[in-house]
Amino acid sequence: MKSFPRLPWAVGSALIALAAGWTLFGQEGQEPRGEGRGPETAPRGDAAGPESTPGDDPGASPASDAGARLLQQARDNLINKPLEASLAEDILIGRGRFKATGRYVQGPNLKLRLEFTVKVGKTEGTLLEVCDGQILWTHQKIGERPRITRRDVREILDAASQAGHIDDNLITAELGLGGLPALLASIERNMVLEAPREETIDGQTVHVIEGGWTEEFLKRYSATGEAPQELPGNVPERVQIYLDGELYPRRIVYRKKVPGRDFDVPLLTLDIKDIRVNAPVSDREFVFEPERGVFVEDITRQYTERLRAPAQ
Repeated sequence: MKSFPRLPWAVGSALIALAAGWTLFGQEGQEPRGEGRGPETAPRGDAAGPESTPGDDPGASPASDAGARLLQQARDNLINKPLEASLAEDILIGRGRFKATGRYVQGPNLKLRLEFTVKVGKTEGTLLEVCDGQILWTHQKIGERPRITRRDVREILDAASQAGHIDDNLITAELGLGGLPALLASIERNMVLEAPREETIDGQTVHVIEGGWTEEFLKRYSATGEAPQELPGNVPERVQIYLDGELYPRRIVYRKKVPGRDFDVPLLTLDIKDIRVNAPVSDREFVFEPERGVFVEDITRQYTERLRAPAQ
């Protein structure tokens, strides 16, 4: 699938940093970021298509299959369930570190609400995403300057269906839709996952899945068509997903290898706290009204045209 003009949901608050002149996970138009040691990890064959599922590649190892299956269980565990959680992000950019806090609300049929607030120096920024199942609104504000975009989710998904993309969960990940389930789908699609392991944190057993980029994903950073030996400094190389005993995601860490050293550091840590599943969620959470006098940019066509265009 082609890249879309959208940064991943996982690093939504990084949009604010980007707008303030910082760089975190590349430019718009690139695909979601995971983390991996990339070339060190055996690829899963053709993992680029949304139709790929664990076990499709005869060369995939039982270990990678086990990690992918567990992540898929966690994703399926979230789909169409009312859910509310608090979010916290710790982001490293160069030698600077800043934190973002937010809130996530999920309903059935692609309904979601994502709120983030972050400070970059003396500037405060906010990110709000709201989808009622039909229209996805994104409101970004740095200081006093807001930007609002809208996307017709159903029109985009119809275009995806007509183009032959058959896995709804994975296509919503590619389009930046679908909240937490889509985030996990994106990781599943773009990364080679290792066998899960168990750890004990604060007396609780958690499942930890680690992974690295597929070779197909890595090639997107190369003009030669081969996977590069090194990724840009703002692109992570490994992901760690922490699932609790009920297989709900609790922490996702994106890591980067330190050049010339034998260890890596977390570029972004997303903590998902105070998860409430199947609690009543008001439909008002998924209503958005644009501010008066602010131009609304409709970017639906950008998605549908790319979906319908012949593969390069």
